Amino acid sequence: MAEYGAHVASTSISERPSIFTALAQENLMSAVRPALKHVCKILAEKWPSELHWLYRYSNELHLLLDLILQHYCLKKLSASFAENFYGMKRVALCEAEAGAKLPFKVRTKSLIFLVFVPYFKSIADQLFERWREEDADGRLLSQASRSSQYIRIFLAVYPYIHLSYEATMLCYQMAFIFGKSRFHSPFLQLANIRLRNLNMQDILSVQAGGRDRKLAQDGDGQGSMARKLLEEATSLAAAGLASGLSAGVFFLQFLEWWYASDHNIRRAVTSLPVPDPPKGVYAIQLPPGLCPLCKKLLTNETALVTSGIVFCYPCIHAYVQQERKCPVTGFPTTLNCLVKLYLQDS
Repeated sequence: MAEYGAHVASTSISERPSIFTALAQENLMSAVRPALKHVCKILAEKWPSELHWLYRYSNELHLLLDLILQHYCLKKLSASFAENFYGMKRVALCEAEAGAKLPFKVRTKSLIFLVFVPYFKSIADQLFERWREEDADGRLLSQASRSSQYIRIFLAVYPYIHLSYEATMLCYQMAFIFGKSRFHSPFLQLANIRLRNLNMQDILSVQAGGRDRKLAQDGDGQGSMARKLLEEATSLAAAGLASGLSAGVFFLQFLEWWYASDHNIRRAVTSLPVPDPPKGVYAIQLPPGLCPLCKKLLTNETALVTSGIVFCYPCIHAYVQQERKCPVTGFPTTLNCLVKLYLQDS
């Protein structure tokens, strides 16, 4: 009983989460995106005719599922999924009492910073990596459109934006470690909330709130049946997603290892010699030293692992990205099958 009473009557110092739990909950959600993308890739490769779109729109699928999950957790638990998983909750600075729910305005800000900001940042990171590769290969130099100029401006400015973002996060974390700030992230300060550890009163309040909502739904006979069914279906879907993610979070490290091993296998393939093109499949005579697509001398030689044929990198990259097949053999392929060749001068 003494331990229980000490836990309920915890001071503000003990309610303050450590930097380790604060960073752990952020790393948990950042690990979900690549794991979900890898699962979508496996499903798309298993059933390509039915689920080929799943891998292409994996970012949007993650956005939708994350929005449903975080909205449910913020509304019912006053915390994000990861924060509740690590025993924390969000408290509005204007409402410091233990059982208070987050106001609608605070929940909206929290959703923006929890769901939409990471989504747009991941899209910006992907675009930067793709356009930087195209710029290194000289494909942007061949384009004189206004969009290519905007892309070059983005490539020049985005590294400084990313550096400022990471530096700001580091400054907030250091200030939180040394007790100079209540926020380990600038997004918490912008949302006008702080994090604190859960206590027994919070747990009892959540349980009592669930019973009160059930009694209110049973006693409300005048409400719209369609609205009730929609709310109940959404709550059940979010609760099922939260329960499933809670059970599967322990397998995220395994999925990350699986995802990394896939890259290791792909790197091992690039170290193998380029195979000869299959014989008897097509009757096209390939001119030596010329690209089969542009009919010019090979530049930036790249082999297509699917068929073993060498092309110019800009030619084969643009063709495979649009057609998803080998231009000579017609075999289905992807951009992952392109291997750049670094040949020594004879």
